[in-house]
Parts: sequence; C-alpha cells; structure tokens
Amino acid sequence: MTVVEAMIDLAEKEAAVAESRMRMAKVLEKANEYQKTKGDLVLGHVDKEISIDDPKKDTEPEKATEETPAVTIDDVRAVLADLSQNGRTADVKTLLDKHGAVKLSAVDPKEYAALIEEAKALK
Repeated sequence: MTVVEAMIDLAEKEAAVAESRMRMAKVLEKANEYQKTKGDLVLGHVDKEISIDDPKKDTEPEKATEETPAVTIDDVRAVLADLSQNGRTADVKTLLDKHGAVKLSAVDPKEYAALIEEAKALK
C-alpha cells in the first residue's frame, strides 16, 4: 500500500467514524425525546429498533438479506489504485463522480461491480 493509498484509507475510516458519531448523537437525541414524552427510559435489551430518520416509524430490526455484493470495496479500491498509479487519477475521479461520490466509501455497494467494469474498460 502506498502512502497515498494509506492516507485515502485513513480519511475514509475517519469519515466513517464521524458518521457513526453523528448517528450515535441522533440516537441519544431520540432517546431524550422518548424519555420526555413517555417517561422513564430504561436502557438495556432492545427488541425493536427506533428509526432515527423518521421518528414516527418504529420497526423491527432488519433481517439479513442475501443481497451481499459479490464485489467488495477492497476489490474496487485495488482496481482504482492501479488506474491511479498508472497516471489515470483524473479518470478515477470521473468514475467516482459518475457514481455520485467524491470518494470510494461514498459509492453505493450495489454499484461496485459496474464501477469495476467501467474502470477495467479504461485500461
């Protein structure tokens, strides 16, 4: 892994941590609202999930789906890193932009296979 790749990887992980902190803050805010409206809040085992995006929607935890992408982010990262190392960094940025992202971690995992195919077509 090159220094640039390591820096990109670190930045993506820091962004993921920041996103997790924001979600935790939303959960705590939701718990505070719940406590104010319904009384005491008992922390412990949770049998249902409270949506932080839609406060009126309480749902059961999602079941694991069988729609796991066959292509992983590491697969995509390897192909894009190879392009970048061969002087095609502008093409990598264009591909990410085409998939609505500024960085790889922002790309929808469902688009990984298409992104790899497009990247390989550029070689």
